[in-house]
Order: sequence, then structure tokens, then C-alpha cells
Amino acid sequence: MKNFKIVLISLLLIAINSCKNEDENVSGNSNCEIVGKTYDNNNLPLVENRLTVNLAEKGLSEIPSCIENLDNLEFLLLKSNDLTSLPEGIGKLINLEELVLNDNLFTSLPNVFDNLSKLKSLHLAANNLTDLPESIVKLINLETLSVFNNQLTSLPEKIGNLNNLRDLLLFGNKLSSLPNSFGNMNNLELLSLSDNKLESLPESFGNLINLNSIDLVNNNLSSLPESFGNLNNLKYLILSYNKISSLPENFGNLINLERFEIIDNRISNLPESFEQLYKLKVLDLRGNKLTSLPESIKNLKNTLEILKLRDNQISETERAKIKSWLPHTQIDW
Repeated sequence: MKNFKIVLISLLLIAINSCKNEDENVSGNSNCEIVGKTYDNNNLPLVENRLTVNLAEKGLSEIPSCIENLDNLEFLLLKSNDLTSLPEGIGKLINLEELVLNDNLFTSLPNVFDNLSKLKSLHLAANNLTDLPESIVKLINLETLSVFNNQLTSLPEKIGNLNNLRDLLLFGNKLSSLPNSFGNMNNLELLSLSDNKLESLPESFGNLINLNSIDLVNNNLSSLPESFGNLNNLKYLILSYNKISSLPENFGNLINLERFEIIDNRISNLPESFEQLYKLKVLDLRGNKLTSLPESIKNLKNTLEILKLRDNQISETERAKIKSWLPHTQIDW
């Protein structure tokens, strides 16, 4: 009996030590050392009410794999380093809400975004990315995607799955077209696609009915889809430095438009529906092929503040008419 008790006590001690070792291992796995600093997953810095690790401008050329241990992390800042790759463990940061990778040396990214369902902001600007990983379309709660000043030649075919996106910044890339699913992002409010190589917009573009601001400067557009007139929440539209020769007849449906710039295109006339743009304050038509404006534009005389018509082909007779139609508008000839 005595020997039995000794054996039983020994087994209990072994079990206790085993549990202790497991606890120590779990505790050890909650840490990650980066550039000489140890981060504890259970005691991460709180910055503006978010658990944050700020590794900006640290001269990092790689991220240690132990980053996956910090799965309580909500904001990870890695901008302005020398990173060329990400560890697969980034995909285990299931509580991450914002990831900033701007100004590094990435040419591609791994498919690590499948499980980052809480991510709301992803910043990838000023790298050398030629494409985006397919898993990026799994970020169904993403609200801001910033990928400007890269080398993108295309977007994922299912980019439209990001239907909670509010701000999309893609300027300074090499995009020549947009996927048909683009119009599914119908909560989009801000869209910047300037300095690309776009030759056309998909007809689905007109489904982006919550757009407030569009910048399409310096592309190769020759026309706009008819559906463009559906964007009746639009306030700011910039189409300068393209090859557009005419606007859709239903352009006047953009009834909330306040500023419209279409400098250095090939516009020879404006649609009659322009008279419906009662909220238009600034109209910049410099560098086109206009010889006149439709008389209906006089309906904007109480709202249009600035009209720029320099470098067109408008005669003195036509100028006199326009002045009489818009007596309170500042006109730049």
C-alpha cells in the first residue's frame, strides 16, 4: 500500500511538472523579439485605443516568424523599411485592423490574407508590386485600400468582392483596364486612378452609386460608359489629360456635381443635359476643341462661379453670348 502511494504521488508530480512546462511554453510563445525589443502578446502597447506595434523606419530587411505569436495585435506599422517579403505568420494575426507596408521593396506579396477578416485598412503604397495576391479579395471588411505608386498592370478578377471598401487609391500604376466585377464595390466613395494607362471603363462602373470623388487624370480614355450618368452622388470629377471627345448624353444626371475638370481632352461640344447640373460651381474646359457652349448653360447662372475656357476655339461672337448667359460667372478665356 505504501509503495502504491509513492507511485501515485510520483505520477501526480510528473503531471504537475508537465502542466507547468506547457504553461511556460504557451507563455514563451506569446513573445516576439524584433530589433532588440521584446513584444508580449498579452501586454502590447496601446496607441489611440489600439494594440500597436510600430516598426516604421527601423531598417528592417525581414520580419521574424515569431510575429505570428502577437495575435492580439490590432495595428502593425512597417512602413519605410527594406522589406522584400512577409512571413506566412502575418496571416495568423486574426485581430489585425490596420496594416501599413508603404515605402518598402515588395515586388509581390504572399497569399496570407484569407483569415484577416477584421482588417479595415491596408496600405501598400510606394513599393514595386506588379500584382496583388488573390487572397486580398477575402478581406470582406476592408474599408481603405491604398496601392498607389506601384507597378500594377492588373487587378484580381474578383476585386469586386470588397464591397465594404470606401476609399481606393490606385494612382501611379500601369493599369490598362479594370475587371468587370469592379462595379460591385458599390459602397466606394473615393476613387483615384490617375496616372495609369486606362483605355476604357467597364459598363459596371455605373454601379458605383455612392462615389463622391473620382480622379482619372492622365490616362488614355477616349469615352465614358453610358452608365456613368448613374453616379448621381458624385461631387468632384477630374478627367484631365485623356483623349475624351464627347460626354454621355445623360451626363446631366450627375446632379450633385460641384467641380468638373476635363483639361486637355478633345471635347467639341457639351450635352444639352448640362443644364441640370444646378450645383456645379467650377467648370474647367481648358485645352479642348469647343467652338461654343449650349445655350442651356445659362440655367447655371446662379450657381456656376468659375468657368475656364482658355485654349479652345471660341470666337468673339460666341464669347459675348456666353458672357450674357453667365453674367455672374468668372470666365477665364
